[in-house]
Amino acid sequence: MIWFIPSWYQDESIIVKEMNWNRTASSSRFDDTVSQVKIFKEEDKEVSLMILSYSPHLRHFLYREEIMDVDYTSIFDDLQDIQSKRIGLYSYKDLNWPSDVEWIYTPYIVLAKRNDALFAKIYFGKEGYMIGVDLFQNERKRLIFDDRGFLSCVQYYKEDNLQYEEYYNERGEWQFRHEFNSGEVVINETQKHRFRKLRYESIEEMMKEYLQKKLYYYSFDDYVVIAADEHHNDLIMKSIWKQKVILSLFGNRFDIVKGEYLYHRVDVIITDSNDKKNLIEDSYKVNNVYTISPLDTRFKLGQSQRTKRLKIYFILDDTSFSYLEEIMKYMISHPLVDLYIGLYHFEDYYDGIIQDKINQMLSQLEAPFKIDERVFLKIISDERDLITLLSDIRIIVDVRETSDSYTQIAGMSTGIPQIVKQESNYVYHKKNGFCLDHGYSVAEGLYFYLEDLDHWNDSLVYSYHLMQEYSGKKIMKKWREIIDNASKY
Repeated sequence: MIWFIPSWYQDESIIVKEMNWNRTASSSRFDDTVSQVKIFKEEDKEVSLMILSYSPHLRHFLYREEIMDVDYTSIFDDLQDIQSKRIGLYSYKDLNWPSDVEWIYTPYIVLAKRNDALFAKIYFGKEGYMIGVDLFQNERKRLIFDDRGFLSCVQYYKEDNLQYEEYYNERGEWQFRHEFNSGEVVINETQKHRFRKLRYESIEEMMKEYLQKKLYYYSFDDYVVIAADEHHNDLIMKSIWKQKVILSLFGNRFDIVKGEYLYHRVDVIITDSNDKKNLIEDSYKVNNVYTISPLDTRFKLGQSQRTKRLKIYFILDDTSFSYLEEIMKYMISHPLVDLYIGLYHFEDYYDGIIQDKINQMLSQLEAPFKIDERVFLKIISDERDLITLLSDIRIIVDVRETSDSYTQIAGMSTGIPQIVKQESNYVYHKKNGFCLDHGYSVAEGLYFYLEDLDHWNDSLVYSYHLMQEYSGKKIMKKWREIIDNASKY
């Protein structure tokens, strides 16, 4: 059996809550575990997920990611004494409401008013199911509902500050209380037979007890693939018994310079780039590091050659903003070029800061266009947003200090040339990309691929052949080699 422990967290919290359907997260996250599990399942390998985060809406997440059929075990299900795994229905009308409540239906939430005062807010997930209720009697209280059809957690506030939260089983019995001021966890005395103590210093201490107990009964022939993340690295390494451990380093999720204590304790390390592999080997003197694509090339080739307009996809962050003016100048002299700006971090977008900066730049350049004419801002919150956008993009410009592997693989898989800072496993200079560290500018890269169709076609052909190296079967073959090598350590 191969166990995958994903990095499914929100910010600094182990609690993963579903977003209200009309809200978007503050940043996007591309995930290696989802793709790895899909590759293994397609090869009929025995895999399972081990979920460490509190995820009351996990079933809907697995459904959206098309891995609903993958077996999983949840630490919080064990802690809360929950047995069911089937999605259930629960309506806000099933709650015990006062008879004089007035209902107000908005496009986003349902409001309950009583005596002209706000009494409750009801929130819904992307599929339309209820995810939470805020109650405003005396002190505020938040009810969090599980997608299996029961109340999972109640959070208690005082003057809008969270004081403590109680976790429930599917029968409505509270199991433990997490106190926020002290960080301690208090166990319901009726559940003392399930825990070693009635009070823990932290929720992590309680989780460690259950995780150690669970891993103790797993076979020593099992493999545990850990998505490297500071949320759980220590917890897992302190709980593991004699299972083989594979550490997955993907994107910028984990700062690799902080991982020395991990590199010498795990059996195998996998990275998504040779740069990371070389850095770990040279800096920490380990020889069990392998580069393997976290994603297979499952996307179809793009359709940009069928459209008259030439669309640039530019990924914006603090390190790439200075290159935007160069692209704008190119657009002024090339009226068929449009710019789609991808945003992976969204706070500045919601605050209007990004729009103001771009409008100021356009005004200074006296550009004959503005935002929503030939310049479009696109929030990229997940893989589906990116894949949809790339369908008719002509060229990708990703000149951030650290490009992410997912975008590069998606670009390669759709046959789109990419302008980047330096070469990688997926982008090669003047073959399917244009690398600025060879002494070139972004404008020269745009000229190379947008004004010479032969160069663009050559890139398409090269990307197609490169794709063959990252098919699911090729990646699975490399995984077999990695697993075989892990058994030697």
